[in-house]
Amino acid sequence: LASIGLALDLYEMDVGQYPTGLEDLVKREPPPGLSEEARARWNGPYLKKGLPKDAWGRPYVYSKSSQHNQDYDLSSLGSDGQPGNDDVTNWN
Repeated sequence: LASIGLALDLYEMDVGQYPTGLEDLVKREPPPGLSEEARARWNGPYLKKGLPKDAWGRPYVYSKSSQHNQDYDLSSLGSDGQPGNDDVTNWN
């Protein structure tokens, strides 16, 4: 969770907004939809080894629009793979 969070924050510092999806962190070219100014400041890929999986081998869940008073929501569904039980999140 921490390495993805750091990559998200670096992306935001460079281009002035958080990415639409986590896949934008591993792209070798700026994603479409960025302004020319943001494209010039883009310094990716922000995760050079690809998107890490959680401790249970599943992808992390990311939302640019936070429901928990954060800059974004980032979570793992935990060992049971179901939302709301033993999740690992950036808001708890």
